[in-house]
Amino acid sequence: MNWFLLKTHSASTVLSFRDKFRDAGLEVYLPTIQKVENTRYGDKVVEKPVMFSYIFMRSEEGRVVEFEQKYRPKLTAIWRKSKSKMDQKRLLVIPDKQMQMFMQTVGQYQNEVPFLQPSNDMLEKGDKVRIIGGPFEGVEGILLSQQGKDGGRILVRISDVLAVPTLEIEPQMIEVLEFAKGSHHFYQKMNSLAPRVEKAIELKRQGQLIPIELTQAINIFVKRFRNLQTSTLNSRVRFLSMLLQCYLILNLFEDAKKIKNEIEQLQPKLKSESMLTLSAEAFNIYNQLVM
Repeated sequence: MNWFLLKTHSASTVLSFRDKFRDAGLEVYLPTIQKVENTRYGDKVVEKPVMFSYIFMRSEEGRVVEFEQKYRPKLTAIWRKSKSKMDQKRLLVIPDKQMQMFMQTVGQYQNEVPFLQPSNDMLEKGDKVRIIGGPFEGVEGILLSQQGKDGGRILVRISDVLAVPTLEIEPQMIEVLEFAKGSHHFYQKMNSLAPRVEKAIELKRQGQLIPIELTQAINIFVKRFRNLQTSTLNSRVRFLSMLLQCYLILNLFEDAKKIKNEIEQLQPKLKSESMLTLSAEAFNIYNQLVM
């Protein structure tokens, strides 16, 4: 059983198809809102779909094809884009996790949902993130717009067909999983934090109290980037070396040990002298503060 996406020829017919599917014992997802419309007989409350003419069905693929063939052209299934001419034509399958996040996001709107039809350009511009608190907790998507200090809206999508932005998310609720393609702010983040980490490590070596503003900045970095995936081996080692020191500063020694083990596994693959030196320095700091 999987989720599939279908499209009706008009928004006015999508409600009737929802009822047909339900009468057939199928699970469907079609968010609606109640609207008051003025008629010649007075005000009337009507149900309106909020997703254009799209409807989701959870079923076997054969059943979806059966419905599409029966009701064409009023109903069409969304098919997966072929990567080559040899690619077998298959229906677009929406993973359960992706569908759950999509429904969770839509469910937070009380009025009409601002659905978008995303382009590849839009999706490559933002960082891939996960929301780590509040009503959207666990939702993953693309950072669509920014507010304040790295807060903003998250674009949650269904393949490249539909997407819906979350409401505004506070900065502390956003964890970065991957930086945007072609972005240089990985290096900006590392370079910005490096002097603070060096200062905190030196104070810790001397047994002195680390100022609260330093620990706060380091804690924010850890919370936001601890699950970051990087694109190259060198950037991975650089990030892990920084994360290892951050965990040591925050006295998270078990987490530091896990990071140290990961760097040790990557070391034999390193060819850059600077990366070998960087990882060796991180191990030296670990040994000084833990051993």
